[in-house]
Amino acid sequence: MKKSIKLVLVILLIGGMFSFGLVEGSSLSVKNKQTFKWEKLGSRKVNMGADHDEILVTAFEGFFTKIKFKVLDAPILLRDIKIVFGNGESRRVKVNKKFTAGMESRVIDLPGNKRIIRKVMMNYTCVAKHTGSATFVVWAKH
Repeated sequence: MKKSIKLVLVILLIGGMFSFGLVEGSSLSVKNKQTFKWEKLGSRKVNMGADHDEILVTAFEGFFTKIKFKVLDAPILLRDIKIVFGNGESRRVKVNKKFTAGMESRVIDLPGNKRIIRKVMMNYTCVAKHTGSATFVVWAKH
């Protein structure tokens, strides 16, 4: 009788530990999914007559490890982008590529571990024979 009670207690103990492990595992996976999600930092309608624009980002947005962008509505020839960080440092990324409407850039790794982004500046040229404006959207990953 005592052996069966001990066996039941051991089974309940193992079952409880297993259940706790499942709960912990599922909450960790939710955290990881949130941590690695792309976040929209901002967008700008770019004037087809201008040649540069910038998107201001507040420190409230947090720390990031990667950045990418997308061009919507109209094509542009993107010369380069300059990413200005919270501490005043910057990184210029040469692009020199024509982006058609709906086209997305490659993922750009930010230097250092995690960085606050203060603003993203872009230098571009409008594509000949196109009227209207393009929208430049910046995304970043925590």
